[in-house]
Amino acid sequence: MTERPKKVVILGGGFGGTYTFKHLHKHFHKDKAVELKLVSDRNYFLFTPLLHEAATGGVLPHQVVEPLRKVLSCCLNDFYLARAKRVNTKRQTVYTSRGAIKYDFLVIALGSQPNFRRTRGAGQNAFTLKSLEDAQKLKRHFIRTFEEADKTKDKSARRRLLSFVIVGGGPTGVEIAAEMSEFFRRTMRLRHVHADAVNIFLVQRQKELLPQFSRFIREVSRANLDKLDVKVFLGASVVSISGNKVKLDNGEQLESSTAIWVGGVKPVGLRFDRSLAMAKSGKIVVNKYLQVEGHRNIFALGDVASFVDGKSGEEAPALAQVAVRQAPVVAENIKQLIKGGRLGQYQYKNQGYLLSLGKWMGVGEIFGFSVKGWWVWWIYRTVYLSKLLSWQKRVYVALDWTVNLFSPRDTSDV
Repeated sequence: MTERPKKVVILGGGFGGTYTFKHLHKHFHKDKAVELKLVSDRNYFLFTPLLHEAATGGVLPHQVVEPLRKVLSCCLNDFYLARAKRVNTKRQTVYTSRGAIKYDFLVIALGSQPNFRRTRGAGQNAFTLKSLEDAQKLKRHFIRTFEEADKTKDKSARRRLLSFVIVGGGPTGVEIAAEMSEFFRRTMRLRHVHADAVNIFLVQRQKELLPQFSRFIREVSRANLDKLDVKVFLGASVVSISGNKVKLDNGEQLESSTAIWVGGVKPVGLRFDRSLAMAKSGKIVVNKYLQVEGHRNIFALGDVASFVDGKSGEEAPALAQVAVRQAPVVAENIKQLIKGGRLGQYQYKNQGYLLSLGKWMGVGEIFGFSVKGWWVWWIYRTVYLSKLLSWQKRVYVALDWTVNLFSPRDTSDV
């Protein structure tokens, strides 16, 4: 009798899950002894680093997604368009919205979701920027808000309409603030009579913008936001958000009809039949091989995994680049467990950071060097272009960016 195939089940179609599948495919292509199964609640891969540009007309929304069956078509025989609900580790079974799936090896890469930190009204009244739908909804809201402001005669009502509050001074908050300023003041002002009345506020509960980055990046980013006329509140937490007001803990009240929450994330939840080792952040604790503590055949990576570097004692940050670098380690270790061999260790190494601060301005650290300027912005775009999964999308996005160098951004509310 032939031995039944080993079943490898991957939960999540984001950076961690998709790249793990791609590396596993390299190892087990045409190997009938292994079955790869992917579970995702959407049938496309979303390039999240470009969501802020999709929300501000920099790229068309459909350019930042690619169908999973297209980019993983070769061995994607078992794709489940479903939501993972719980895992029974004794029975080695994942229970999803489409039924139960058995596994021999499980990879958890479900990503993250907004963390509103129990802020009153945030979940009901704030926009988020974690999905394609979020970006489309936000862009539509921007355009319709300007249309409404054009027809509003009451100055206080118009001022409230054209005031935008961004909650969170991390990379997403800084980049969306810069893109909004470019979008409003360079494109919308060509078509709307009151565009000059725009106010953009960025609220950061910590005393520094981008606290995880170097002082150089923080200072350059703050100076550039000042040039873009973004008003920054540091050391201030949002107490509540309503349909027309954002209250801060310092007593400040910002009159605004638009609040955008990018103030932190938390892992997407998944229930288990037994308790797992969890970090304070809510992430699943993994060892140096990216295995879940106490479970040799379960791996976690990306935003759901808490990996603490043995040398620095720091937790790997929730960034796409981390998930992309963890994926080949997970795939290789699953291969070793199936074929027999030594497991490889994941080592977190900061390869540098790049931030876009609006057209022709970028800042970052490359191989330990602090850099800024138009050429950094160009490198930023080149790097992200290379990370898109197919050559077709690279061409489309490059064309969008090239057109936008010489013309206003897209303002269709779709």
